[in-house]
Amino acid sequence: MYRAKLDKIWAQIRQGAFVIHPSYQRQGIGKTLFHHIKNEFIRQGHKKFYLDAGFSSSQQYWEHILGKPRLY
Repeated sequence: MYRAKLDKIWAQIRQGAFVIHPSYQRQGIGKTLFHHIKNEFIRQGHKKFYLDAGFSSSQQYWEHILGKPRLY
């Protein structure tokens, strides 16, 4: 399990998944965590990751917001 602290907000990542408490959604926290995780994957030498939002409409939304899953 990973933990991250952004100011006073904690998030946990388990088995590669994370959620943001509804009280803190729509503030860019998930996007910030996603980019931090992606950069950590790159730092560790990973070449691939998988974005699964559960529903195809959610998947399309997150791919629009975050871009297609790829590492540089």
